[in-house]
Amino acid sequence: LTWMVHFTNKDAQDTPILEQIRTLDWPDALTGHGGECLLRLTQGGNGGRDDYKPSQRMINGGDGIRSDMGSSDTLPFFNLQHGDRGVIGAIGRSGSWLAAYTPPPPDPAICLDAGMPTTHLLLHAGETIRTPSVLLMPYQGCDYYDSQNLWRRLAFAYFSPRDAQGRRIDVPLTVGSWGEESIDKKMALINAIHDAKMPMEVYWIDAGWYGDATKAWTENRGSWSPANKDYPNGLGPLGDLLRS
Repeated sequence: LTWMVHFTNKDAQDTPILEQIRTLDWPDALTGHGGECLLRLTQGGNGGRDDYKPSQRMINGGDGIRSDMGSSDTLPFFNLQHGDRGVIGAIGRSGSWLAAYTPPPPDPAICLDAGMPTTHLLLHAGETIRTPSVLLMPYQGCDYYDSQNLWRRLAFAYFSPRDAQGRRIDVPLTVGSWGEESIDKKMALINAIHDAKMPMEVYWIDAGWYGDATKAWTENRGSWSPANKDYPNGLGPLGDLLRS
C-alpha cells in the first residue's frame, strides 16, 4: 500500500491553519496480538561509530519514534512484528517526522500514526503542498528475515529509479566527505582514490562547505558561498582535480 496526500487551495481566500498533518492513521494495523510486539528500527546518521546500527525493542502501545532532522535520529523505516506476522513501513520524509504505535484501549490492537508533528501553515489561493508519502507492506506466515527479503524485492521491483524506457538505473559508485573539512584533505583523498584505481564515479561533498565558518553549519543553510576557512579559493580547485 502506498499513497501521498496533497492539499490545494481552490478558493480565492487563504485557508485556515493546517497543522498536525497525519498521512497515516491505521487504528488496527495489528489486531489480536495479545501483548507486546517487536519493533525493529535503524539508527540514523550523526557522524558516530554507531550510525545506522539496527535496534529492536518490545512495545505494548504508547510508544513511537520521532526524528527532528529527517534521518539523523532514526531512519524513517520500521518493522513491527508479532509472531509470524507484522507490517513494514516507510515514511518519505526528509524533515521532521513522527511515527506512533498506540493500542486504542480496550482492544489489544496496535494503531499506526505517522505524519509531520510541527506543521503550522496556511495556503494562499492556488497553492498546493504534498505530504510525506507512505509505504506499508503487511506480511504473514514468515519470520523477520523473510519479511525483510520481501521488502527488498518490493523496493527493487517497484521503487528503484528507472529511465524513460523502464530500465532500472544503477546509481553511481560514490565517495563522500563532510563539508567542514579542508580542501587539502579532500584533494589528498581524491588523489589516493585515483592512485589506488578505485572505480569511484562521483565525489560528493556533504553539508557544511558554505557560509560563515564561525557559525554552526545548520545556521548557514541557504548561504551557498564556500566558507573561506576550508575553501580559500572556492570549489574550483576540486573540480579541476577531478576533471584531470
